[in-house]
This record gives sequence, structure tokens and C-alpha cells, in this order.
Amino acid sequence: MPAQAIDKGIPTSGLLAQVMIAKYADHLPLYRQEQIFARAGVACR
Repeated sequence: MPAQAIDKGIPTSGLLAQVMIAKYADHLPLYRQEQIFARAGVACR
């Protein structure tokens, strides 16, 4: 099994890349990303 990006976590490298690109390249704060994920049906907590 490949190593996890976050120990004992389930986020994949693709999800982490999406969050980082949205935050630093697209200048979307995390609370807005949380709203976008909620609309898509993704549980953030």
C-alpha cells in the first residue's frame, strides 16, 4: 500500500492538490472551498 500524504488520514494526493491550487492559485479561502464541497455532497468534517 502506498504511503499516505497525511498519516492516518484518507485524503488522496489529488484532493490535497485541489485544495492547495484553489487556495493559493485561485485565492479561494478554505471556508469557500468548504461551501463548494458541501454543494457537491462532500462531507468536510
